[in-house]
Amino acid sequence: MLRIERAILSRLHHPMAFYELVSGLDYDLRSIVSALNGLGDKGLIQVRDGLIERTVEFQDRRLTEAALDAVRREFDRLTRERPEPVVEFDQGYVTVESVMNRLRVLDSRDDLADASILLVGDDDLTSLALCLTGLPARVAVAEIDRRLLDFLDRRRQDLLVPLELYEYDVRSPLPTKLVGAFDVSFCDPLETEQGFRLFIMRCREALVGPGAALYFGLTDVECPPERWLGFQEFLVGMGLRITDLWRSVHRYVLPQQDFVLEEIEGARKYISSDGQGSPRIPWYHSSLVRAELVSVDKRLPNIASEGADIYH
Repeated sequence: MLRIERAILSRLHHPMAFYELVSGLDYDLRSIVSALNGLGDKGLIQVRDGLIERTVEFQDRRLTEAALDAVRREFDRLTRERPEPVVEFDQGYVTVESVMNRLRVLDSRDDLADASILLVGDDDLTSLALCLTGLPARVAVAEIDRRLLDFLDRRRQDLLVPLELYEYDVRSPLPTKLVGAFDVSFCDPLETEQGFRLFIMRCREALVGPGAALYFGLTDVECPPERWLGFQEFLVGMGLRITDLWRSVHRYVLPQQDFVLEEIEGARKYISSDGQGSPRIPWYHSSLVRAELVSVDKRLPNIASEGADIYH
């Protein structure tokens, strides 16, 4: 079933006039009418007395706050003794509440229940939270860090959804079995020029077709407006349109060696050398962006990748 069809059936919890239905959907009118026709042809809806209504019971598989609380508790347990972030891979994982925010966002956009989801890189261990909901149809992780893959592998027996694991470097071609296979792809990319483009391109390659969604994190902390603009132009060039942006939903736990400030000339003079200036809060934050694939006819760029330094 198409995502738009699920959204319509979910909204039809009582008979509705056409305009009432449309007012709660984030789709264009042509797509809505086409989906209504499709649902009618399948015998799932009908029009009676001028109102649209379901003809069958529909299980609206949503993530309730009670279910989210249960996921949070189990996620917190499963992620104890997780591998520490390392500078080698420019890592810094998000807080538990940030991961829960991701689940809320995916659920709100109908990108969680019955979806196939690929994470390109997962030092945040978001895959565990996804699987703990029991809602996705498929969850896979493509990750370069063997420590994280081993950690995830040891947790697989505790999950409600099978978790696929692939050792993978974005500088290499995406494995064939992952190409064009997912409704949703997700990454928290490097914010270097080449690093960002490689992560996003791999996520784009994984999408099944128009209407599929690509989520990624992006900061204002490290990414100035000019670079944001360049990244947006890159997305458009690959047939993607930005549909949503949730500001500062991510807070990060960084390595002991603060590689972020090391890269900013002059920043150190504002931080006490006696340790009094150490951050007492997770200060590093980023926004979550959702893009949707519109056109598969756009030609993917040729980005030099094998052996390239994508971290600087």
